[in-house]
This record gives sequence, C-alpha cells and structure tokens, in this order.
Amino acid sequence: MISINSNPLISVIVPVFNVEKYLNRCIDSILSQTYRHLEILLIDDGSNDSSPQICDEYSKKDKRVRTIHKKNGGVSSARNAGLDVASGQFISFIDADDFISNDMYKELIEVYNAHHYDLVKCFYDYYINDTITTKHYYYDPGLIDISDKNSIYSLFKEKKMDAEIWSYLFKKDTIGDLRFKNYGFGEDLLFVITIISKVKSLYITNNSYYHYFINDNGAVYSKKNVSRNMNNIILVNKELRDIILKEQYYYFDFLTVITIYRIIEDNICSYTGSSIIDLIDDFEELKSLINSINVKELTYYQRCFFHFLKNKNERMILFITKIKKRLLRKDRQIERSIS
Repeated sequence: MISINSNPLISVIVPVFNVEKYLNRCIDSILSQTYRHLEILLIDDGSNDSSPQICDEYSKKDKRVRTIHKKNGGVSSARNAGLDVASGQFISFIDADDFISNDMYKELIEVYNAHHYDLVKCFYDYYINDTITTKHYYYDPGLIDISDKNSIYSLFKEKKMDAEIWSYLFKKDTIGDLRFKNYGFGEDLLFVITIISKVKSLYITNNSYYHYFINDNGAVYSKKNVSRNMNNIILVNKELRDIILKEQYYYFDFLTVITIYRIIEDNICSYTGSSIIDLIDDFEELKSLINSINVKELTYYQRCFFHFLKNKNERMILFITKIKKRLLRKDRQIERSIS
C-alpha cells in the first residue's frame, strides 16, 4: 500500500478527440485549480482538427501539462494510455468538452487528508449548449459504508449512486492494473463497480464541482451504431456477473434494461434504420432481461415505454418520447426564466 502525503500529486487524464471548440475551457479550468500539485495528461486520440496543436501549446506554457499523441482508439484507449504513464498518487478523469470548478481538487484532497476514505466523489451538473439545466443531488452527501456490497448495489439500482467516472477521485493504488475495456458503451460502469468491489468507504462532497457539457444538436444514429451499443451493454452485463455476487445480479440486470431503454429513447427520434425496435429481436439476452424486470419498480412512463416495446408499437414509443422531451424543454425554459 502506497503511503499518501498531505500534498499528493494528482494525475488528471483528459482524452482529446476533435474538441477544438471546448478544449481551452477544459484545460484552463484545470490550470486554474487552487490545488496546484497536478500532472495534466492530455491524450490526443488521433484528432484531425486543431486539438493536437492546442495541446502542444499548453505543454509549452505549463510544465505540469504533458501531451501524448496516439492513433485513434476511442476514449477507453486514451484513458488507458494516460493510466499507463500517470505518476500521481491520485487519478482523475475529465472529458475534454467539460470543465471543473476551481476548488474541486482542493476540496477532494482535504476530505482524503482529514478522513482517509477509500474513495471520494463530488456532485455535478449538466450544461446543455452552455446553459445549466440540472444539478444532480440524487443522494445525501457524506460517508457511505460500502463494505456491504448488497447495500451499495441497491443504491445503483435506486439511482442514488452513479458511475460517472469524472465525478470520482481515485487512488492510483486502488486502480492498480485495472484498465478500461474498449466497448464504447458501459465501460465506465464496469470500471467503477470493479473499484467499488475493492474498497470499503466512499465519501460524497456536498458541492457540484464538475460541469458536464451536452451538445444538444440532435445527432443522427445509424442501425449499426445503435446495434453496437446494445451489444456492448450486454457484454458489460456479462462481465459484471463475474464481479458481483449471484444475489446481486438483479440490480445490474435492472440497470442494463434501463440503459437499453435510454439508448432507444435517445435515438428513436433521429434513427435512420427501418425500425429500432426490430433490433431487440437480434438479441435474445435483451428480450430475456426485459421480461425479467418487475414493472412495479419502473416509473409510470417507463411502464408505458416497455409495454409498447414488448408489443412492438414503435409509433407510440415515438409519441411518448417526443412528449417527454417537449416537457423537459419546457422545464428548462422555466428554470432559465426563474434563474
């Protein structure tokens, strides 16, 4: 076990791929941290815009910044490249189109120094096209005893815990040889659950330090992309079963089904294939998982969604999805007018 001093080095790993529009904001927010003992690893994942040049300029201006250029391999590959060279006692992951508050690392390190918890995370909020929309306070701040794995896994199912990789500060010693699987979908959940299986305590701070940016431009999704994501989440589900106890399977089967629901919901309005629901027939595991879920644990909207899904009524799924998105947009407009 590595001894951690009161001023430990934090390795901040930032995967970079074609984010020239947002990259300066991200890097500047890291360099502006009141906690200065940082190693900033910018992993250029084969960008073909000006991102590589931006990274190199920051490396020249600040000795804490190191740029690594590599062939494109996806975000997991980029994070792994950062882990392979990181020299800090702590590891943080930041997406290049997001940004963080100035005191984020100061707060998280102070928690570690005061209490020596195994794992620390912070709250976060969502920005859609530069406008803050949702602050995430699913759970109470403070210490969570995760020595009882049944307890923590139920928190995931109840949406009182999440696997947003960038909201955690990890001990490098805890990560060890663990690396991200290159699935392209669900690898964050697999990584976080593996870490949680190793530790006994988690502390959640009561401030929202991480700012997650969503570019709401309505991307178009092909049958190939949606099918790949569904297949990958099934692979993640199978790997989770190798980590967790048999009595905990249901928690993550539930999460898998909810993830599938979000894939369909997110893509159905812009899907370019003939029928997104027909893809379910390609995956026997999906149909089995969907049928295994207790509908009483779903929201009323989700119950309607899965009812229409089982009956292959794509028109009604599209209708209720559009209604939901319209209501969410209305809520955002009200939030903005109040603030």
